[in-house]
Amino acid sequence: DLIFLYSYILLCGKIYVSSDTDYVYNSNVQNSLTKKVFKIESELEGLAEITKVIGLIVKHGQIRSNASVANTRWIIGHYTRRVLTAIYYSNIKTRKRRIKILKGLDLECYFSTYKKSSGKESILRYLLMKRFYTIYDIVRRTVVLTKK
Repeated sequence: DLIFLYSYILLCGKIYVSSDTDYVYNSNVQNSLTKKVFKIESELEGLAEITKVIGLIVKHGQIRSNASVANTRWIIGHYTRRVLTAIYYSNIKTRKRRIKILKGLDLECYFSTYKKSSGKESILRYLLMKRFYTIYDIVRRTVVLTKK
């Protein structure tokens, strides 16, 4: 939905915002596409697409306020978090491949978006910030395997 919305914004000359809508977004729906974790390839593609679209919106000046531009970072952070989750729920068999994907991610938006997070996420964030990819992988993989 978000990729479609941002792509559509690129085509618009003007956008009018109204506080009067009949649209109510409910993300607390079981089996929602918002919460479902897709295969790693799909999640990586989603991250690449939203990063590209946000970059184009900023480049073309559709978002002019510095605060608004900065606020787009949380979207990329959220998509990055989805990729981090998909790495461990997509059944990627080898540690080498998982670590290769981790090393290929730009994690800055993730770090800034989730700087105030749960204890578990804070530890995982720390491991990524220090580039302790193998330890991060062992912890994430262990957690996933114990949940099964």
